[in-house]
Amino acid sequence: MGRVSLLILIASFLLNCSHSEIPNSIEDSLPSTPTSTSTSIGEVVVPNIPKSTWEPIFYEAIDERTKSARMGRLRDRPIKDADIELRLWGGFGVTTLDGFLLSRTNDQWKALHLYSEWDGKKMIDRTTEIKEPSSGWQTVWNSLLAHRLLTLPDGDSIDCNPGMNDGFSYVVEVKKGANYRTYMYENPSVKGKNLCKEADEILAISKIITTEFGLP
Repeated sequence: MGRVSLLILIASFLLNCSHSEIPNSIEDSLPSTPTSTSTSIGEVVVPNIPKSTWEPIFYEAIDERTKSARMGRLRDRPIKDADIELRLWGGFGVTTLDGFLLSRTNDQWKALHLYSEWDGKKMIDRTTEIKEPSSGWQTVWNSLLAHRLLTLPDGDSIDCNPGMNDGFSYVVEVKKGANYRTYMYENPSVKGKNLCKEADEILAISKIITTEFGLP
């Protein structure tokens, strides 16, 4: 083969490579990754109902309140695998029971506030729908997950209990598909020898909800 023919062959080969085999950038050479949907990373609910003395006592008040709101008990409610519902309850002492419900059904978010108020003669139970939070549904949800909303252990199981009567305690219920989980933190705002970092997490969760949704 002559020198000219060889140079023509090499030039033709390089021209073809520049059009079909060499990526324009590093990103072009990587496999494509599917974008995530509204389902958050790490959104796994491990079923758990603690065998603790608080459960039958606190759940009596919770069941009474959900019955008043005509929404039934979360642990009995059928939920699709991709859907999720959170119920956060606060009180269980000298204050009235306050409830916050956040649910995602068919990728649509909804939030409710359950509370009681005095009408001049008696206490009336109220249920109101809450508008979208200031930071957006998914941003708030991710913030709650970052504070271990779905994975916190029950306070009694880790000896995170100040041993006080009355006060203000929290019960969390969450259900995704058939998986239901609940846990309680008694008076987490009280600084004492039995409190723990998990108590700070439940207070952070409460603060996110009150701040983003404008609740008391």
